[in-house]
Amino acid sequence: MGVIIILMTEERTPGETEAKRENPPSIKQFVDKFIQIKDRYIYPITTLIACLRPLHHWVTGKMAKIEEGERVVEMGSGYPLWKIYSEKVGKDGVFVSVDIDEQIQKKSLRLCYWLDRIRGSQKKTPSERLVAADAGRLPLESDSYDLVIASNLTAKPNQPLNEAFRILKPGGRLVYGFSEFLSVPILALFDKGICKQIGFDNIRIRPGAPASIIPGYSWDWYILAEKPLASPSPTILPLNPE
Repeated sequence: MGVIIILMTEERTPGETEAKRENPPSIKQFVDKFIQIKDRYIYPITTLIACLRPLHHWVTGKMAKIEEGERVVEMGSGYPLWKIYSEKVGKDGVFVSVDIDEQIQKKSLRLCYWLDRIRGSQKKTPSERLVAADAGRLPLESDSYDLVIASNLTAKPNQPLNEAFRILKPGGRLVYGFSEFLSVPILALFDKGICKQIGFDNIRIRPGAPASIIPGYSWDWYILAEKPLASPSPTILPLNPE
């Protein structure tokens, strides 16, 4: 059987063609497109192996200690390696994946479908929600979640941590993991201070696992904290503190 390929071409007036030649894509447009491709394809693929991402998510699941029936939010979730631990919430729990990139979330939705089919776990899959949103402005209810997980947020941590405090129930838990250059927990100490200012309690720093295939180059560290049972309104910190 033959295959017929029909190419549809758009007719343009001479003026439109000339305008296109006079206004080629700018350097900024090129850079923005490259960053978009890097974030959606290059970074996830390279970090999957080079940064030991499956190991990071396995350790995150251990740190989180998710219990059946809990309502969990993961900020900056990326592609669904969080499936390693999301099913621990069980049929009565809720797991919300939040990422700022809508295209990543659409692809993640398809990946989740096929992962569930391959694993034969359609009936066990918890109530999963994939939300495209900025971690600093979450479209989620206040005082409604038992656990917030955040990993390697690229934005300033102030607003995401403010939002984590807001949506957590009193007594709710925060697990904030990120990679430290040369394995030294400098950022962890800085962000621990931010958590204290916001109002978190029982704040601890815990080592995770290697975050690079290069020995000693990078290590995952975690901040574990809790929202006090009698919680005042969070102290809203500026995005760029003086």
